[in-house]
Amino acid sequence: MTFSVSRYRLSAAECRSSLSDARRINIGAVPLRTVTECLQAHRSENWDRLRELFHPDARIGVFAAGGSPDHPEVAIAAMQAAREDHSYHADVETARELDEHAVVLNGHVQHSTADGAIVVDERAWLYVVVDKRLYRSQVFRDEAAAVEAYRQLGLDLGGG
Repeated sequence: MTFSVSRYRLSAAECRSSLSDARRINIGAVPLRTVTECLQAHRSENWDRLRELFHPDARIGVFAAGGSPDHPEVAIAAMQAAREDHSYHADVETARELDEHAVVLNGHVQHSTADGAIVVDERAWLYVVVDKRLYRSQVFRDEAAAVEAYRQLGLDLGGG
């Protein structure tokens, strides 16, 4: 099985084989299932379904909007705008469930800079799920930074 969102790809086998510890991701686990549903809604541009998957108190960070958690409508607008930029391309290569609430995704983003250059940056996406809905997401330079932020800031990622 491969999960893909627009140009995002993540196979179930890659999820399981990417773990650095002995835990295996259970594809039926709530955090990963919710994240997968969000990615699928994004891929299909089903913005109403994506809104349904957001927690009522969600703050969503996406690369196209700078990565920090913000109002979900800001995130959706940025995702819609990114789809118009043909240089924009994001690939999720691995996923790791941190606990019963959080999943960290690793991959890279190809995008254009202000001067028109096209660059590829590695990134990690941290998704926090509460009540089976996406509560927080934020983009980080790497997995270590995402894990440390989650450890320090908890479920709210500092956004209270």
